[in-house]
Formats: sequence, C-alpha cells, structure tokens
Amino acid sequence: MACHSKEARAEMTRRLGRAELGPHVHERQMPFWLRKMLERGAKVTHTNQIAPDGTLRKLGTVENEATDIIPILGRLCRADKSVSRAFLCSPRIWQISKLPREGGFCGYRNIQMLISYIRQSDLPGHDCLSGSLPTILQLQDMIEHAWDMGFNSVGREETGGIRGTRKFIGTSEAQALFLSLGIQCEARSIGGTQQLQAHDALLSIIADYFRQGSPCHTNEKVVMTCLPPIYFQHQGHSLTIVGFEIRDNGSANLLVFDPMLKVPSGMKRSMGPGSRFRDPLHALKRYRRGTSYLQKYQLFEILKPPPPPPPARSRSRPSFTGKNFQFWLLGTAAEAKMRTTPNVIITGTPGVGKTVHCQQLAQDTGLQHLSINQVAKERDCFETYDSELETWVVDEDKLLDAIEEEILEGGYLIDWHACDLFPKSWIDLVVVLRCPSTSVHYDRLSTRSYKQEKLQENLDAEIFGVLLEEAREAFDEEVVVELSSERDDDVENNCARISTWIESWKKDHSEVE
Repeated sequence: MACHSKEARAEMTRRLGRAELGPHVHERQMPFWLRKMLERGAKVTHTNQIAPDGTLRKLGTVENEATDIIPILGRLCRADKSVSRAFLCSPRIWQISKLPREGGFCGYRNIQMLISYIRQSDLPGHDCLSGSLPTILQLQDMIEHAWDMGFNSVGREETGGIRGTRKFIGTSEAQALFLSLGIQCEARSIGGTQQLQAHDALLSIIADYFRQGSPCHTNEKVVMTCLPPIYFQHQGHSLTIVGFEIRDNGSANLLVFDPMLKVPSGMKRSMGPGSRFRDPLHALKRYRRGTSYLQKYQLFEILKPPPPPPPARSRSRPSFTGKNFQFWLLGTAAEAKMRTTPNVIITGTPGVGKTVHCQQLAQDTGLQHLSINQVAKERDCFETYDSELETWVVDEDKLLDAIEEEILEGGYLIDWHACDLFPKSWIDLVVVLRCPSTSVHYDRLSTRSYKQEKLQENLDAEIFGVLLEEAREAFDEEVVVELSSERDDDVENNCARISTWIESWKKDHSEVE
C-alpha cells in the first residue's frame, strides 16, 4: 500500500520502513495459519440459475468476488437525482474484497481486479492469466519473478523481498507484474502545484480520462465506456477507480472498488434488470470518494492498463471464463423423454410463497397446480396427527402411489414444503424459494395462527437453509434453483424466469422427439 512510484524510486534506493511497508516490515514469513487460509482461498458456493433464454446455468459464486457491479452502479447513478453526470469503466471487471482476518493485502486485491478486466477483454498477455485468478501467494511469486526479469527491480532492494510476507506493495510492484507479462501499463504520480492542490489535480486527470473515452455528442446522464479500470494509490491504501461523477452542486467524486469493503448484500440482490433500489444515495455511499476524503493526501499514483483494441466486428457480451466463475449450459432432457411438458417442484419453508407462485405459473404456462397438501386431504394420504406441532403427517408411500400416474404424464407444478420424497425421474426442475429477511418471514407466519414452537421451527429451518440442502441432496445439483421470495415484485420476476425455462424445455424436448 506504500505510495512510491517508479520515478520516485529512481532517486533513492534506501530500504523502506514501516510507513511504506506496514507494521510487518521486518517479518520474514507470515503466520502459518494465514498462509494456509490464503492457500485455501475464498469459499465457493455452487448454485443454478435460470438464464434469460430459459436454460439452466451453473454458477460458482466466490465469497469475496462479484460480477456485474458496474451496470448496477450505472442504474444507481441514474436513480440518484443528485447526480448530474456519471462515467463508468468497462463492465468487464469483478469487484474483489478482502477476506476476514486477511490483513493488509489491498494492493494484491486491486491487482486481481485489473486482471479480471484484462482477461475478459482479451488484452495481450491475457493468455498468461487463464484459469482461476492468481492467489495472493501466486502474485507474490509473479512480482518476484518480474524483479528477476529486471522490471522495477529496485523494489527488491527497498522491500527486502515480499515472498511469503505481509509487507505492503504499491504501484511499482503492480506495474512490474504486468510488464513482465507483456501488458503495457502507464504509471503516473500526481502531486499538488502552486496553482492546484493534489486532489484537484487528480480529479481533473480522471475526469479527462473518462471524457476522452466517451462517445462524442452524447447527452446521456450515465455513460458506460469501454475504458479500463485504474489502479489507484495513496499513502496507506490502494483502491480501483471504476468511474467518475459530477453532482448537481458541482462537486465531483471518484467511483471506486475498495478491497476493504465487501459487496453489500443489497447490491447482490439487485442484479436483475427489473430490480429497484430503495435508497440509491445510501447504496452509492461506499463507492464514492470525494474531496473530503482525497484532500487528506498530498500524493497519488495511478496505473492504467491498455484499453482493448477496437473490434473488427461487433462483439458479443463479455464471457466469464475464469475457473471459479465459469458458466456452462446444463442439459435437462435426460430423464424426461416421454414427457412433452415438464414437472416442476416449487418448494420451500412455509411462508415463502409456494402457493402464490404456483397459482401465477399455472395461469402463465398452462401447467397444472398440484397442491400436495390438498391431494393428501382428498385422497386420505395422512398417516398420523402430530399434536405438538398441530399438523398431519403424510404417508409418503401412499401419496406417491396416488399421484404417480398423473405425474409421469408431465405438466405439473408440485406445491409442497418437502421435495426429497419424489423420485428423480419424475422431476425436471426443483425451485427452492427463500425468504432472507427473518422479520418478513415472521410476519407471514404470524398470520397463520401457528403455535410458537411450530413458528420457531419454520424460522430456524429457513435461516439454516434446511430445505435447500435437502433439495441438493435429493436431486442432481443441475436441476436445483434457489430464488428469493421476499419483496413484492419477486413473484412476478421469478414466475417470468420459470416460465421462460418451461418454454425452453418444451422446445428442446420437441426437437428431441
């Protein structure tokens, strides 16, 4: 995180100290537990999503990484009435944050963010960065190798080496790494003059950068560019600049990804195009760095990767090819060759909205709503009564015998709070509805006159994701989809996505036939 440019280092070769390299300046090796944590990396969660074309796609979500944040920032800026004009970099960048207990590795996280852009933009040198993003330990090796090749090699003398340590790094190390891969990056040091303070000079330079990369004669409030993000350094910290905005009062802000801050859960829930924000101003706060923040520093450094070459022909949307973020299409015809319409289970804890989803989907798609609770009552499939929880216990064997003939014909929306009793061959899609807000879920359950024990059991089951885990254990992960059912517009959005999947399934199976 130290602020020391290539030009400044040429004037001195002294060993840097605590102010530049951080509190672990004299450390020879980081603690064993930290090294093991960095080797293990962030937690990866695998889920399925319904794509706009109706196909199922498998998504591996890394705990500290998020894609598609730039378009969300664009929507936030459009919704914020205080924004007069905003410019954003290429959307081909992931937001990456630090892991808990990680310490001062912000410089490495910013390098990872630039690498995510370089890979998605197919810049020269991107072939050296295929697969998963390099870990912090791998980045340290790459920087040491760059010094061996002669790129900004004075850094080794000043730091005493960084491999396996917690020493801060800066712009020079980031530049050395990229240059060693054949990726030309322009580094620049920005300070104040008699006419202009350092932070004003910085804002002016970043404003020019985004304006020059914007389409001519556009009056759009928010301009989405193809420009690279910028590695940004000041004393003690580094960030990644992803945009610039002008407020209606004439003030200006940098828009940044700060590795110190996690992606807000609200941002992740707002990735759908129809999602709305209750408070754009609040959501943007952690991404803004204005004069009050910048004026505390007298020197800045920036590092700009090269822009992508102009395409010879129109390019498709960026493809996410990283190992941990790879999408791939999943077949859905394996066990349903005889059906012309699919069977879909809509499951989840009581109170998440299964019935309302099924009713809407039946209206939209023509599939039949099959309420297992109703079937069990009408066809006498109950085994016993649980007086403690005040609920009937279903005889599963009797239930399956009662509905087998209908289900095998296909075309049913199965509404039930459990899914693990149904044979895999009967089911084409399992939708697990979730209600992340415990307060919303509590309010819904409270209207049902449940005993406190039953109400709390359902709340606990939702908090711990019991039904989602049961679905993943009972069915192939390729057919299990988790959807949020908390807000008023979730039902409409979810049903639209499921309907699209159903139409895609029908088309695929008619072609197979």
